[in-house]
Amino acid sequence: MKTTSCSLRTRGFTLVEMLVVTLIIAVLAGIASVAYANIRARAHSVVSANNMRQWGQALVLYASDHNGAIPFEGDRDRVTWAAIAAGANERAWFNVLPPYVGEKGMADFTANDRDSHANGWGIHYCPLVEWRDSRRPAFSYMMNSQIYNPNGPSDDPDRPVRMPQILEPTQTVMFADLNQSYNDRPRGRGRHVDERQPGGMTNLVFFDGSMRAYEAAYLRPDTYSGGGRFYTDNNRPNLIWNPWTHPRTSGN
Repeated sequence: MKTTSCSLRTRGFTLVEMLVVTLIIAVLAGIASVAYANIRARAHSVVSANNMRQWGQALVLYASDHNGAIPFEGDRDRVTWAAIAAGANERAWFNVLPPYVGEKGMADFTANDRDSHANGWGIHYCPLVEWRDSRRPAFSYMMNSQIYNPNGPSDDPDRPVRMPQILEPTQTVMFADLNQSYNDRPRGRGRHVDERQPGGMTNLVFFDGSMRAYEAAYLRPDTYSGGGRFYTDNNRPNLIWNPWTHPRTSGN
């Protein structure tokens, strides 16, 4: 009697099927990566906004303790660690304000603090900023350079500008996200803002301590009126960079 045997062969994946599976995995990994990056950026943006709110809170508390005085903007040259507590920097915002919210002024940074930007810098550091090095101070935020101004009451840290002299505190800018091309300077104005917040936004802190976000492109163009006088365009009444020359607050 003749017997017939049949063998079952296991069918493997074809090349096309393997390519399809690989492509699907790559697409899913890409989607997950983008989602993670977006979540991470949002989380960092929340931290940055919280930092700015604390700067605003510290400003109000400091002014209350100092008869309305506004801290100085700091050295007008590039700031070094050697000069972080010297001269005009001794009374600068980045030294005198942080203790009001339980943080260190830059002058009190240890060598370890300087090296550990994420852990040691507290409200000084925005996690949306790419870290460079610790050989010099790097500012994530800036003070409005138009407050201490030759056109205003004072440009001298020995004669501080005071809160009652800011006629529109809810509209006058005190702090802003600093463009990292200028991160060795603690001061700036509209053209120095950064668009690192999601959607190309910039966070601003006003003299009443409030914080609001604006499109960076909306902030950058300053109106130039000659003689070194800058102020935000007149059709932006909710933003004042130079209260001493802006028509809303100067009488010009």
